[in-house]
Amino acid sequence: MKKLININRLIKLMDLQSNEIYYCYDKINEFFVVASNEEFIKDFGIDDSENHIQEYQKLIRIPSKIEIQEFNIMKNFASTIKNKNISSVLLNALSGSGAYKKFLSNIKNYGLEKEWLEFRFIAFKKIAINWCKKNELMYEE
Repeated sequence: MKKLININRLIKLMDLQSNEIYYCYDKINEFFVVASNEEFIKDFGIDDSENHIQEYQKLIRIPSKIEIQEFNIMKNFASTIKNKNISSVLLNALSGSGAYKKFLSNIKNYGLEKEWLEFRFIAFKKIAINWCKKNELMYEE
């Protein structure tokens, strides 16, 4: 019987990734593995910069930071705020350097942490579920 992927665990792994470290799902042994670009090049002869990670057939890379597009999630959240002044401040925080830090600072200043985290979780959950469906993996919420 196929093992079910826990969506909450997948979301945590999606959040833990960086440009150097990412996670893959081993579809043969049914577990997540951590990897780095350097390890893939050394161990499997795969050059991730050319998107050849899929050549190693048993591993499926989970959605990357680029695929998640958290900037768009922040922008969408800011657009849902009913108070137009606060919405405008959040949207303006997303421009220029330090946008992520400015956005989070404003979220805290306006007491929107709970709403932001819930919105972000729902967005990540949709991405995780779509990834499971795309890769024909069974999941549990």
